[in-house]
Amino acid sequence: MNTLLSSADYFDCSIFQREQERIFRRSWIFVGYERQLAKPDDWITATLGGVDVFLQNCGGQLRGFVNACSHRFSRIREGECGNGVIQCPYHGWRYGYDGCPTAIPSKPRFDDLTPQRARGLALQTVEVEKLGPLVFARLGHGGESLAQSVGFLGPRIEAMAQAAGDMIGSIEIDIAANWKLVVENTLEGYHLAWVHEQTFGRLNMAYPKFELEGNHALSYARVSDEALRSFARVNSLFQNRPFTSEGYVHSVVFPNFGVASLYGMTFAFQRFVPTGPERTKLRIDVFGTRLNSEVSGRDRALLSQLFTSALDFSRKVCAEDQAIVELQQRGVRARQQSGILSDEEVRIAAFQREYVRFIRDRGPGTTRR
Repeated sequence: MNTLLSSADYFDCSIFQREQERIFRRSWIFVGYERQLAKPDDWITATLGGVDVFLQNCGGQLRGFVNACSHRFSRIREGECGNGVIQCPYHGWRYGYDGCPTAIPSKPRFDDLTPQRARGLALQTVEVEKLGPLVFARLGHGGESLAQSVGFLGPRIEAMAQAAGDMIGSIEIDIAANWKLVVENTLEGYHLAWVHEQTFGRLNMAYPKFELEGNHALSYARVSDEALRSFARVNSLFQNRPFTSEGYVHSVVFPNFGVASLYGMTFAFQRFVPTGPERTKLRIDVFGTRLNSEVSGRDRALLSQLFTSALDFSRKVCAEDQAIVELQQRGVRARQQSGILSDEEVRIAAFQREYVRFIRDRGPGTTRR
């Protein structure tokens, strides 16, 4: 089958701007974890379609706001996360949990700053929803709920997120390639034998199976019996893990959030953040499984060793993918035509259909049916 995107879709500046407006400002975007917002006044920051936002625990309720003071537009939150009242660092304007100003220094010096006018200076709000312990935000209001947007993938992803225990570590790299190429690279196993000979290749995974529903797709790939035997001792420690899967399972929530797991032992939550037409920030958080009973002594040391090796494995895979996708980006500029897809790349076709639905079939203010 032919690809649905042209070469220009992967580098044209005007197309990138259209994506920011029509996709990343209208879609549900994964921004973090409920555990980051556990205490009152905990906050995290994110970017939605080029617009800086922050999410905050507002007395037990998660709320989101555009990260700009209504006075003269200073950023209110700086950094990735923190805790504190909503107060502008420039002139000290303070805001309540509803986003309305509650304290304005030198208020009498402002002309006609009535209570009604002050309410009109409330921070712009952002929609917030959760999928289990995963937190998503959307800049625009209205349209599909998060559950409607993720479709049949929702229960599976929620189960994986609920099963994740302690974070092992994070990987963050800057890739000189368009975000769609980086996402599409994760959606097919066709390249594994050539690019990942020293990583995934050693698992000798079987041809993937797919679950498809509309433009959503989930893939499974069974690890070989030989590879399973190589860590049978470790596998025996995971008999009481809350989530199991048939080998390596991977799914992507459009547009830029991925979840992967190997037999429910480890979990990787992936963010593909576009920072330019030919630049992507990849962030992967790796977690070990939560176990339903205590593990102690030598077994705990063995688990720790496994989790450390899992993080190292992910780093190697990322380095391999970065090298090949950056080569692909250079090639895209040289070929002004569409490519072709095999049956093994069916998830790329599903991703591209959803992309086309947002970019070409939707005008401003419309919602999906």
